[in-house]
Amino acid sequence: MKGIKPITAPLPYLLLLMSVPFFSTGQTVRLDGSVRNEQGQPLQMVSVYTREKDVYTYTDTDGRFELLLKPGEQSVISDILGYRALELRFHMTRDTTIPIVLKTESLELSEVVVTGEQRESIEGSSTFKIDRQAIRQIHARSLGDILTLLPGSEQQMGNLNTVQQANLRSAVASQANAFGTAVIIDGARISNDADMQVRNPSSSFSLSGNTTAARGIDLRGISANSIETVEVVNGVASPKYGNMSSGAIIVKQSVGRQPLTVQTNITPTTYQAGLSRGIALKNGSGILFTDLSYLYSTGSATEKKNYYQNLNLGLRWRTQVSATLNWFHTTALQLYHSDDGLRHEPDEIYKNVSDVKSTNYRINLNGSLDLLGKLDYNFSGSLNRQTSYFESLQTNGPLPFVEALEPGTYFTGYSPLTYEQVKKIEGQPVSIDLRVESVQKWLPEPHTSIYFDTGIQYTFDKNTGKGRAATNNIAATGNVIGSRSARFHRIPASETLSAYHETKVINDFTHWRSEARIGVRYDYMLGRYNLWSPRLSYKATVFQKISLRAAWGKAYRAPAMIELHPGPTYIDFTNLGYYAPNPDERLAVVTTHVYYPDNSALRPSTVTTREAGIDWENKDLRINLTYYRKDLDNGIYHSPELIALEKDLYTVTEQPENLPPVVEATGETENIARTVQVLKNEYFAKTRGLEVNMSFPRIPVTDTRFSFRMAHIKTRERYTGYDIGISNYVIGDARTRFGVYENPDRTTYLSRGTLTAIQHIPSLRLVFTIAGEMNFRNYSQRHARSLYPYAYYDHKGILYPIPEDERASGAYDDLRLSENTFTPYEKPPFHTNFNLQIRKETASGHSFSFFANNFLWKNPTYVINGNRRYLNDDLTVGFSMLFRIGSNQN
Repeated sequence: MKGIKPITAPLPYLLLLMSVPFFSTGQTVRLDGSVRNEQGQPLQMVSVYTREKDVYTYTDTDGRFELLLKPGEQSVISDILGYRALELRFHMTRDTTIPIVLKTESLELSEVVVTGEQRESIEGSSTFKIDRQAIRQIHARSLGDILTLLPGSEQQMGNLNTVQQANLRSAVASQANAFGTAVIIDGARISNDADMQVRNPSSSFSLSGNTTAARGIDLRGISANSIETVEVVNGVASPKYGNMSSGAIIVKQSVGRQPLTVQTNITPTTYQAGLSRGIALKNGSGILFTDLSYLYSTGSATEKKNYYQNLNLGLRWRTQVSATLNWFHTTALQLYHSDDGLRHEPDEIYKNVSDVKSTNYRINLNGSLDLLGKLDYNFSGSLNRQTSYFESLQTNGPLPFVEALEPGTYFTGYSPLTYEQVKKIEGQPVSIDLRVESVQKWLPEPHTSIYFDTGIQYTFDKNTGKGRAATNNIAATGNVIGSRSARFHRIPASETLSAYHETKVINDFTHWRSEARIGVRYDYMLGRYNLWSPRLSYKATVFQKISLRAAWGKAYRAPAMIELHPGPTYIDFTNLGYYAPNPDERLAVVTTHVYYPDNSALRPSTVTTREAGIDWENKDLRINLTYYRKDLDNGIYHSPELIALEKDLYTVTEQPENLPPVVEATGETENIARTVQVLKNEYFAKTRGLEVNMSFPRIPVTDTRFSFRMAHIKTRERYTGYDIGISNYVIGDARTRFGVYENPDRTTYLSRGTLTAIQHIPSLRLVFTIAGEMNFRNYSQRHARSLYPYAYYDHKGILYPIPEDERASGAYDDLRLSENTFTPYEKPPFHTNFNLQIRKETASGHSFSFFANNFLWKNPTYVINGNRRYLNDDLTVGFSMLFRIGSNQN
């Protein structure tokens, strides 16, 4: 493919999806009122909405609101930063005016929720929601820390010196699973499709470092300081979310009145400080909220060589544009900066320095208004400046060096015995995301509501950066050193044009309620893929207590641009090496072969999700049981490919004094083999899982609650590609062969549950939790394949199949794998871990928190193959403080 084709082919399909008639709303009644705090002061910008979120608005400067609802049973929720959300249920027969009083969110209130919970949501069939109180209780520093509250996750608060990525509903943390998880902040998707910072997937020469190129979003860079709530759609998501295959993480950032808040979070390896402030602007101009967070983390409490730091700066302004159209708009500006480093210590003999920086500038414009029903829009754009710098002292010289960009044979010199190797690369991804969505409502009769949700979306990703894989003419590739350029700006942009529609039908009676959804999404991706993604779900509720639900859906994840356009791979080999004591008399003859990978045949990864569940809710007792199947097909996987090259042999014919020798080709050649990485749709994973979430009633006498979450997951991975192994003969020997072997399937089992005891003392504004993690099993096993190859390459690169009945014969003993190739994985025994969190709040709203993971300091062990293994991490403690300066009214 030479470029991205114009987006013209799918226009008729987009028009078909958008041609949904606009229905009248039918009979409605008006609900209006005002929202005030306990002191009687009006609260502006309070979000007031129905449980289905199909009707919603914000309060004005006087705290007033107005909703048009259908007659019958209604549930209206009022929610704003700093106050306890309030849900009111009542029967609507005529126009009604109600007063709403919100209480300040504090530990003085009873029944504070400090754990994540599975809740009903319009975003997907299974949604796990984590509120601000739960985020504070676990001392979360980043979005990655927040996800430890998901069923099956392990709560750890170690250092942040490795990349944090999402792993939803899978027993194995795979690249395909992380890459297929969408991260959406205030309606805008965070994209890394143009991230090519430090990886070339076709080259055996790769740079080290914390990279997310062709991988999922690094969750360390999204500070928990600015997050109000997180909803994780780990089931079948709404068709409004596309280019994803493993679920969506929906982040809502704080906007609302808030006094100046200072927050610190300290562990033995991490230091974090943050400021936030929300003010009401004069003349009804809305609310302005700003936050600043800085984090620094080291590799360990005693070793400072590895470090990570990030800076988050956000500014969000929400205002009412038009009262007539009920038009509310939010403008958000965000700056993310991260820095992964490896510093050089003064007492180190060999220099080893790395520095991977990323600075992201983002703007997001979103809002809603009463036009064509309820019209939502979201326009976002981002610019990311990336720099990867690696410097080290190499001691493997002298080596020939060459930096040719064209294939050929070159005469060159040698490096010193020791030399400084520097690698530097610069990227500048640009991303744009535009989405417009209209929700129509039709009320054909009193007990039935029909909603039509239709939208279009356009995304654009392009890397406009430049860079070099090395500078100072030094970069090792095999037994030759050289440098190569990285031409990001020549890689085409990634463009996707999408349209989606979902119809929702709700039947609501006194003791029975049903909700059916049918949706479809169309994506025209990268000028080559025409993809349809159907989504179905159904839920029935009896007596407002028991719910049965089922869902099915298909989703796609397109390849990243670095996978479609990885760039050339340079393979250098030495034809002749003449090294003399006198540097002027040295000469090396080096041949450069350029391999141009063609990945145009890559297809998007596909995930088909099925799930069924039952929910029981009776007062404070809530039980959710979900069984799911998630099948990933056509995942992109690195397969080795052998290429045979001819090496011309040279001989020295004359050695002048103080000059390089005179050489000539002998006319003889020698075959050599090299391996390159080829991307293919050869990864398949089948996951089966069972999730349990239970929240028990509060014990009134002691104000104690218990909650339980558990996940049992089985994932079977299959690689349909092959592996290559060399024979026991010396390279260059005519008998040298390269065996071609089947990749074994791998099955991973994960069963982990967490029982949490929540002791809340409202009169003391004190809450502490003890979470007991029960690790039933967490291990993998490989399904043994033959120790013999099913084919082989000879020294000339010719492939020869081996008949099945001959593979175990003595003729292929040189290609036989060792007996321990398929040694079973370790199976750790059942073990527990206990985590403690304590939080105290003052009457002024200040709070002090302490946590201790593995606070019993219990480290059970077991012995495998004569080696002792520790099952739990060491004791980890941390402390945080939050100070509020002023009041919510400003």
